[in-house]
Amino acid sequence: FDVYSKSVSNHSCIIVDDICDGGGTFIGLAKELKAKGAGDIYLIVSHGIFSKPLKELKPYFKKIYTTDSWRSEFGWEQVERDCTDLVEIIPFKNFI
Repeated sequence: FDVYSKSVSNHSCIIVDDICDGGGTFIGLAKELKAKGAGDIYLIVSHGIFSKPLKELKPYFKKIYTTDSWRSEFGWEQVERDCTDLVEIIPFKNFI
């Protein structure tokens, strides 16, 4: 992963993408941002699939914003069970 800025020291950072499936790419990028001194990191994705445990994303992101466009039982159970403080769901119909 490449962060082209020499320093993001104490700056909040936002990662924007269309899909978060397992989250590995975002964890890698968050690690690089933290290595360059980033403050809080936020993730904004259109479609939150969350096929792997959301608890793996918790150490890296202050908040994750997604829509309700994708509703897998596994992913949404996680949000409702133990990640309501991490994930904010925005109704997809608000964007149409």
